Amino acid sequence: MRPFEEVIEGFEQQAGLFTTYHQPDTGETYLAIQPEQLNRDFLLIATLESGVGRQGYLAAGPSMTYSFNFTVPLATRCS
Repeated sequence: MRPFEEVIEGFEQQAGLFTTYHQPDTGETYLAIQPEQLNRDFLLIATLESGVGRQGYLAAGPSMTYSFNFTVPLATRCS
C-alpha cells in the first residue's frame, strides 16, 4: 500500500468537515477521515444550487437527505 502523502501528490486540497483531495484532470477525489470520525453517524442534506429539480423541487430547498457513517472492517481492526 502506498503512503497517503504519495497518493494525494498533485491533488487540490480543500479543508472542511472532511478534508477532500481532488485531481481535476482525472476526477479522482479522496476524503481524509480522522479516527474520531469513524463509527459516527453523519447527516447530509443535499440542495439544488439553481433551477427546478426532480418532482418540482425549487432551488435552495432540501431535496435529498442521507444518513451515513464510516466504519473499519473487523479484519482491519484485529490486525
